[in-house]
Amino acid sequence: SGSQISVIYVFHLFERISITGFADLNLENGTDDRWVIEPQINYMMNETFDLVLETRYNEFEDANNKLDGFGIAGGIKIKF
Repeated sequence: SGSQISVIYVFHLFERISITGFADLNLENGTDDRWVIEPQINYMMNETFDLVLETRYNEFEDANNKLDGFGIAGGIKIKF
């Protein structure tokens, strides 16, 4: 068992472009601490839709030789 330290962030770079995301440090008892980090770049198209480019690094997956701890995805965020 362990604990977690988390940071959630928003950086407004321009009127329509921001970087948002989180960084979690998982403090594990008896084993290595592990990071899960997920930043995303957001482009505000209008009040309802954002284009999003997201990356992720997961040290839990990276520690498994059958998995890749890195990922990238694009999408559309719908705001209600």
